[in-house]
Amino acid sequence: MQAPIISIPSLAQAAGFIDTDAIVHEVSSAVSEAFAQAAPQVKVDTTPRGAADPKVVAALSAALKDDNKDVRQQALHSLMSMRAAVPPDVYLTLLKDPDPEMRKQAVYGIGRLRDAKYADMLMSALKDDNREVRQQAVFALGQLRDPRAIDPLTAALKDNDPELRKQAAFALGQIRDRRAIDPLIAALKDANPEVRQQAAFALGQIR
Repeated sequence: MQAPIISIPSLAQAAGFIDTDAIVHEVSSAVSEAFAQAAPQVKVDTTPRGAADPKVVAALSAALKDDNKDVRQQALHSLMSMRAAVPPDVYLTLLKDPDPEMRKQAVYGIGRLRDAKYADMLMSALKDDNREVRQQAVFALGQLRDPRAIDPLTAALKDNDPELRKQAAFALGQIRDRRAIDPLIAALKDANPEVRQQAAFALGQIR
């Protein structure tokens, strides 16, 4: 009887919580080790899913220029769900899309690249007229952990949107730069208790 085979990358993606190859590798390694100890008869396939078909990627990338925003949104969601290698230029172009949802997803996509050379683009998105785009930019900058984001994130602590202020405090805690200490201490007096709570947490992350 052939031993059962479990494909971890496919299983994880089906669950909807895998976002990067690094997480796939980490989850796969941990599960493989656990199965090796508890059920050595089970073979665990940790091979990543195959790369997306270039023809499909090209077609979906072209659909990002469709006149209909729903088509553009679906094309981008399909590309991202496939973990396809969306060209960075595509995201940069979408930052100027008239649809705020597309701009938000573009910021999310740029954040996934985890490349400091795109930090300026993310900081520019902090000035977007849509609050959700700004919030996504704050989150992405926190993940990027680029010290250049300290000043714009500090400015975001004074934004009129309490959710943005809360996320800015969290992002500053992720970057862990001591220049953020005084602004975060000031945020402990914010009118919103969630902002104050997040500022307290962020201060605990800075050494």
